[in-house]
Amino acid sequence: MFLRGTAEAIVRAAGVRDDAAQSTPRIRYPVDDTVIAIDPDVPSAHQRVAFVASPAIAGLRWRVDGEPLAHDGARVLWAPAPGRHRVTLEDGAGTSLSTVRIEVR
Repeated sequence: MFLRGTAEAIVRAAGVRDDAAQSTPRIRYPVDDTVIAIDPDVPSAHQRVAFVASPAIAGLRWRVDGEPLAHDGARVLWAPAPGRHRVTLEDGAGTSLSTVRIEVR
């Protein structure tokens, strides 16, 4: 319940902005400096990390350590390899849109 005249006309989730930067796709997961642990009890063929970008637009491509992934799109699965990695999201023209660094242990 609000006091008369104090209610908000528009309610948004925290951190949501209305500027043009919101329309440029960004890596949403994993975030920078994520540490991923490989489970020794799960066969490596069944372990995958989801790379997620939003907003989803046509032509999004992913690179890990400069090498392109086999699949494109706003959500792809990657077979983790031990070490430190640089994950890059590119548009259809090859322009880097977002980069994060992750570590797989």
